[in-house]
Amino acid sequence: SIFIIPPLLFGYLTDFKYQIKQKIDRQSILLIVSIIILINPLIYFFSQINQNIVLPEFALGIELWMKEAEDKAYKITQSFLIMNNINDLLINLVVIAMIPAIGEELFFRGLIQKNFCRISSNEHLAVMITAFLFSAIHMQFFTFFPRFILGIILGYLYFWSKNLWIPILTHFLNNAQVVIFYYFFSNSHNVLSEFGYSQNQDLNIKTEVILFSFIAVSILLFLMYRHQHNIVKHDDRNEKN
Repeated sequence: SIFIIPPLLFGYLTDFKYQIKQKIDRQSILLIVSIIILINPLIYFFSQINQNIVLPEFALGIELWMKEAEDKAYKITQSFLIMNNINDLLINLVVIAMIPAIGEELFFRGLIQKNFCRISSNEHLAVMITAFLFSAIHMQFFTFFPRFILGIILGYLYFWSKNLWIPILTHFLNNAQVVIFYYFFSNSHNVLSEFGYSQNQDLNIKTEVILFSFIAVSILLFLMYRHQHNIVKHDDRNEKN
């Protein structure tokens, strides 16, 4: 990934610390897995809103360019997700899930967000700006909202935990679920449409499912915040002792 080398080089030349702790406890893993699974209806809801945005007539040329860029990204993603055996699945988990998760989190959360925090002294603003850049740089405008929401969650997970492996794992699982679902169910349904890569979305998700997704994820994020807050306090106490 093109995002891996610049932050590593920057860290080497400046002695910049990325807050990469080796340990992720079991409760954090369970909370992350639950969040990634339960957030899908909510992400799909925002993806539908995003797909239905129509620009003013004077911006028709921009809208057509955005649609062309989205079509190209969609076709590229589909071509990568052609898998004939388990070896293809494992390769895609590395190429599509693991490498982007490590590279993008090093760059966006580890480097960009942390430096924005230093400059502005406002962690919430840093999370929002980084999430915006994270979504915008993918150049997939009709899936901007879902990726922006994901960027916000990744940003707060890093902010709360002070451990870059937390957003890396979350990012990896988010990408991996698309690869795995596509491997097993690509013939029965357009799985990409459920994860913010869609065209012509027609899946009807009930309002109560979306509401449940929102409430469940909100509770899980709160539990994650409390859990990571306790871990950080415990680590700080140990360092002082």
